[in-house]
Amino acid sequence: MKIAFYTLGCKVNQFETEKIITSFKEKGFDIGDFTEVCDVYLINTCSVTALADKKSRQISRRAKRLNDNALIVMCGCSVEGKKPDEFFYADVVVGNKDKLLVCDIVCEKLNFIAKINHKAEITSTKTRALIKIEDGCNNYCSYCIIPYLRGNIVSEPFSDIIEYAKKLAKSGFLEIVLTGIHITSYNDNGKTLIDLLEELEKIEGIYRIRLGSLEPGYINREIAARISKLKKLCGHFHISLQSGSDTVLLRMNRKYTASAYLSEIELLREYIKNVSITTDIIVGFPNESEKEIAETLEFAKKIKFAKIHIFPYSKREGTKAYDMDGQITKQLKSERAKKLEEIDKQYQTEFLQQNIGEIAEVLIEQSAKNGYYEGYSKNYIKVYIKSEDNIKNTIIKVKLIGVMLDGLYGNVV
Repeated sequence: MKIAFYTLGCKVNQFETEKIITSFKEKGFDIGDFTEVCDVYLINTCSVTALADKKSRQISRRAKRLNDNALIVMCGCSVEGKKPDEFFYADVVVGNKDKLLVCDIVCEKLNFIAKINHKAEITSTKTRALIKIEDGCNNYCSYCIIPYLRGNIVSEPFSDIIEYAKKLAKSGFLEIVLTGIHITSYNDNGKTLIDLLEELEKIEGIYRIRLGSLEPGYINREIAARISKLKKLCGHFHISLQSGSDTVLLRMNRKYTASAYLSEIELLREYIKNVSITTDIIVGFPNESEKEIAETLEFAKKIKFAKIHIFPYSKREGTKAYDMDGQITKQLKSERAKKLEEIDKQYQTEFLQQNIGEIAEVLIEQSAKNGYYEGYSKNYIKVYIKSEDNIKNTIIKVKLIGVMLDGLYGNVV
């Protein structure tokens, strides 16, 4: 039997797909590509926006066109609490609670007799590996459906994470990424995120540790000081802002102010050289006034983000914001997004230029294209390097020379 996978959405979904692939390999399935004719197609769906829901359905149609007789399996947030007949092309739907049991569910559906492959422990061939340290969220922001789909916070056992990271190191991964829905809330019997980072730092063979998205409210002076002592931790922090207006943040049920957010960024910049700060911002939240969007635009200029992921507000049925008065028109949301995009481009370029002349450690991830290898610095700048040697999946020192495409180019030193 051949199975192909398609993953939408966040790094948590990516991690879970890797786990699911391993379980199918252990049962003797061949892993195909989503462009091939396969017996089973599994789509790990996303529901963070209406567009993500729509794309999940589109991918199922694509699978059906590839093989009309294939078993179409959809799992994750988009199908949470739903039945197959609510998704025209789905034969099996599996919610988040049973997602990691999907292999057994599919085998039962197929009446497939397992052929165990004990060597199939880690399947990814990527240079960095994801580790999910927790699932769920307790915040219930008024725009977000995810807590209703994934439930409250459940942290993975501290010792299990450490053992898995050691296994990844032995498998040749140089960088690990800690991911989850709300990783700053990680807590296993009193051991928190910073404790986990300090323990992971000790693992031989892991050279870089990267954090997924962080929530504001985590960084204080003590945390910043402890973080600054971690040589393996990458100097890139994605901290979701969502709005630079305190009144919008209040309606969003976000538990911080713009000034508190600014204080955290200033601490990171005080303790970590060339730190990269990226963020998410929603424009066009219900009742967002001209004054409020102006506050967000000015705040973005003050922070000077290395990258802003911009999201026009998307109504999600079941959230508090869904029924709010003052819904913003699509055209106005688009206009506000374009204004923020202009600011984003300005400071993206400024951040890149600030790093010209620096010596960066670059993890090479992509083979040469047009003579250039591609990789990322610790502060998450894409770097292009020319080399006649095969340098893929190595960490090399590069002098950054100038801007190229969406990053910088440099020479090996």
